[in-house]
Amino acid sequence: MTSWQLRRAQHLRQAVPHLFAGWFQETAMIEMLYLYQLARSPLRAMARRLICRGLNRVSPGRHHCPDQ
Repeated sequence: MTSWQLRRAQHLRQAVPHLFAGWFQETAMIEMLYLYQLARSPLRAMARRLICRGLNRVSPGRHHCPDQ
């Protein structure tokens, strides 16, 4: 991809999500926290991620994980 294509994509609704700075920074921080937890306790971090996603799917927005 050339630079003009990247600049043009920032103004399109179908732009690649990583081009939006706000979304990227928030997601990057969450992923960095997950990687830190994964390094310290791999099984606990993976279980927490699976359980939290499951709670959000089963109960639409009512149950949240403590670290969110």
